[in-house]
Amino acid sequence: MNEFKDAVAGAEGLVTDAAHSASREYAMARRNIQGAFDEAISRLDGARRAVRTGALDAADATDGYVRHHPWQAIGTAALAGLAVGFLLRRP
Repeated sequence: MNEFKDAVAGAEGLVTDAAHSASREYAMARRNIQGAFDEAISRLDGARRAVRTGALDAADATDGYVRHHPWQAIGTAALAGLAVGFLLRRP
């Protein structure tokens, strides 16, 4: 996200520069802006894929644990439910 913010800030700076430039320089600034946005989109897509892969791996690991240790999973869920119920019941 920091890289995306930096890319957007850089693009905003380029837009400001483009507003003060001649038409040739404006075209070059426009290409630079487009490149910055394309790079930001590419980085966000990579981050999205990494988060998705991590979430799927965590879900698979949880599923495997519950299948191999069902009673421990039931006990853990019951304790968590009791703890949440106790905390919500308190004034």
